[in-house]
Amino acid sequence: MEGRSMTKEEISKFVESLPNVDKDSYFYSPVHFEGKDRYIYVLAKEGTNTNEYLLDTGEVVKGAARVVFKDQVETHIGLGYTYLGIGLLHKKI
Repeated sequence: MEGRSMTKEEISKFVESLPNVDKDSYFYSPVHFEGKDRYIYVLAKEGTNTNEYLLDTGEVVKGAARVVFKDQVETHIGLGYTYLGIGLLHKKI
């Protein structure tokens, strides 16, 4: 699919296939301003990636935003963001 953008239908189908996140399960996090964090959807956009996120796969990635709900993932992808996975804040860069 490289070289072209996804259609709205392709984005919707992709987002629907994503696993659900447990938006109510928090973990201790010394880097998050609240002192706690949770595993939610991580997105990146070139030129705006200001944080590193630890994905549930163990990979650390640079990203721009995190969202809780699938419809927010769909909106962000439509705005040019790339879905990276499910993760929590690792550090600000």
